[in-house]
Amino acid sequence: MHRAGDTLLALASERDAAIAERDALAKERDEADRRAGAAERRLADEKDTASKRTQWLRKAKASLGYHDNTSFDKVWKDVTDAAAERDAAIAARDAMANVLHRISLGAQNSMTQKEDLGRLARAALAAAPGDTP
Repeated sequence: MHRAGDTLLALASERDAAIAERDALAKERDEADRRAGAAERRLADEKDTASKRTQWLRKAKASLGYHDNTSFDKVWKDVTDAAAERDAAIAARDAMANVLHRISLGAQNSMTQKEDLGRLARAALAAAPGDTP
């Protein structure tokens, strides 16, 4: 009987080991399945992002009058050159407005000075004894 009990214990131990191995393999399979699903979702997201980026570039190029086959580097250079020209034109306009404003202030100050001198002259003549024109 001793042998039969040992055999049963050995079989039970092997069965427990087999169950533990099956459970470990199931966990490993489930983890691999989860990772594969996540990788597929990331790949689909990357494809979607790439497609949206391509569509955006196509629309942006078309809105500026470029063909889809025109390189982005060419479009970017042209756009930045145009922006630099615009910025230079704005700076020139602002500088011209500043000069005109200063000229206007100078003219106003000159007129004010002439008016002040005229008032002073009239006051001096009025206060001076003798003939007044």
